[in-house]
Amino acid sequence: VRFEWKRAGPWVSLDNFKAGDFLPYRPWLKGSAGWVSSDSTPVAGNASDTTKGNAATATPAAPSAEELKKIGAGHRPVRVEVSIDNGLHFDRAEGTTEWRWRLETQNLDEGSVHMIVRATFADGSVASRGTWLTLDKTAPAVSVLEPPESGHFNGILKVSGSANDLSGLSSVQVAL
Repeated sequence: VRFEWKRAGPWVSLDNFKAGDFLPYRPWLKGSAGWVSSDSTPVAGNASDTTKGNAATATPAAPSAEELKKIGAGHRPVRVEVSIDNGLHFDRAEGTTEWRWRLETQNLDEGSVHMIVRATFADGSVASRGTWLTLDKTAPAVSVLEPPESGHFNGILKVSGSANDLSGLSSVQVAL
């Protein structure tokens, strides 16, 4: 297979998760798709600075009306699709320049979820991006050391315990 890299051309991005991120239950995957012109100017999508790096990994910005005129009929994204089975099947995402797709996690096994996002443009050009995310369905382990269960209390209550999760914990809260 021969690959050709050009600074100009179509791109697609996944904007709300980075490779390896842990997935919540049934998340919306969100991204954008567009075209970088030959002078490295983004003409569709969600862009910051596309002069650094390559057009396939840049995240260019939603086009203005003037930029849409520059795109031309062939450089508009017409379809964005997502695959979680290594490209055997693709499901259509909602939207094109700005897109979203619901990842139904309830029937997936825990572990790595490998996915491909593919944008097809009016001229037949295709941009794709592969990534992987981590699905963790195991609830954190929580142990309350004190107060003892089924006790009767009056006044200030001391609470202590432990919490652990293989994916890490950002906070632990206690509610009475």
